[in-house]
Amino acid sequence: MTYRPAILFTAIVALATTALSMPAGSAAAVQTPVDRRLPVADLAPNDRLSMAGQAVVLVRSRFPSAPGDVLDTSETGSGVLVAPCLVLTARHVLGTAPIDPAIGRSVETTLFSHTATGEFKPSTSMAVVRAAGGGFGVWTNRSVTDDWALLELKQMPANARPVALEPVDSGVPQSSRRVALVGFPADHFDPAEPRPWVDPDCRVTEQLANRMLVTSCVATSGNSGGPLLVLGEGGWRLAGLLTRAAPLDVTGRVTLADNFVLPLTGRIRGQIEEIARSNRCPPPTGEARTESAERSASPGSLKPPPKVSQPQRLGWRPWRRRSPP
Repeated sequence: MTYRPAILFTAIVALATTALSMPAGSAAAVQTPVDRRLPVADLAPNDRLSMAGQAVVLVRSRFPSAPGDVLDTSETGSGVLVAPCLVLTARHVLGTAPIDPAIGRSVETTLFSHTATGEFKPSTSMAVVRAAGGGFGVWTNRSVTDDWALLELKQMPANARPVALEPVDSGVPQSSRRVALVGFPADHFDPAEPRPWVDPDCRVTEQLANRMLVTSCVATSGNSGGPLLVLGEGGWRLAGLLTRAAPLDVTGRVTLADNFVLPLTGRIRGQIEEIARSNRCPPPTGEARTESAERSASPGSLKPPPKVSQPQRLGWRPWRRRSPP
């Protein structure tokens, strides 16, 4: 096919005129999102997001590549402290091999928190798998809504500050509400000195037919199992668990693609609360069990304080539904 020069010139002028006449908002809508992430350690120790971020846990799991093999495979991801000795994470972070429910699987967890002197220090504990959404069998092609697990720590971490669940009547975070995502992203991960990072200001943009949430938060591999926090009247609360994010590109950079979050509602929430009520764990080594520790370990520790007033419910509807990931 050939084109006459006059026709081709006219088409080019028309396209240029259309681009120049686009409103500023249209141009901004297609711009690449800004990477807002920063280390949790850079936040002020008394900042409410910093305090919630200090409930985020680095999860290191070693497992056999096949049943009966030695522990020759490892996985690193994120988790969040939901009770003094309970860590919520993604099931796939624990590997694909089956887990013996009688002995569980030993998992190393590291919590990072500000000390009384203002230092940001790690505290490492061992844990075993207490519950898993898809069960303890081989993890292959399971439903994304089953991609969660609870780890039971053998000892309460120093400076343990579990994050409370979002109130049941709040529902799925609306697009008008600020959310934050915390974890250990691969592009900022230093095995010798790991630190949690946070995207402090993003939004839930969509809910899929299988209830999974899509967010504008910046995430990549390593963020799996990390918490989606929502800002409410009493501070930051736990609303969901990141289960899928795009891997780094060939240059080792984050791709700023969609990521998927499992909302903590229904059966998942019920199991978390039931196990938390029966969970008891010893205090950190060398520390007496204080009254505050007793309160934090009580069955009601996951329940937020009563609301003073009911916030106005916005007339915002679920997003368009598309095929699940």
